[in-house]
Amino acid sequence: LLLRQEAILHPHVDALIDDFIQAHPGQDIVLNATVLYKTASMARCSCVLFVDAPLPLRFFRARRRDGMKARQILARFWEQRNLFAKYKNLNADIQRVSNTGNKKALERKIESFLQEA
Repeated sequence: LLLRQEAILHPHVDALIDDFIQAHPGQDIVLNATVLYKTASMARCSCVLFVDAPLPLRFFRARRRDGMKARQILARFWEQRNLFAKYKNLNADIQRVSNTGNKKALERKIESFLQEA
């Protein structure tokens, strides 16, 4: 069912991304896309910033944010396993950022990365 849903959704997402890029010629563009590696738009990316956090921290954040049961969270994590490897296998310029602090700390890390890029 997921593959069928993605076959419907991803072409529309790619079209929206293409429209946005065409509307902003010559500008650097940042996409926030969890499963970018599954889309055709990935080929247009010159760099990927992969934001990650340790599993226990992700678990408690998801619990607090979504109010999900532990079993549901763990099932989601299972589906997301090896996500970094899926990007790494695309031979893209990929940088990994650890999100172990608060939102402001992550914003500083991302800003630092963008200034260096």
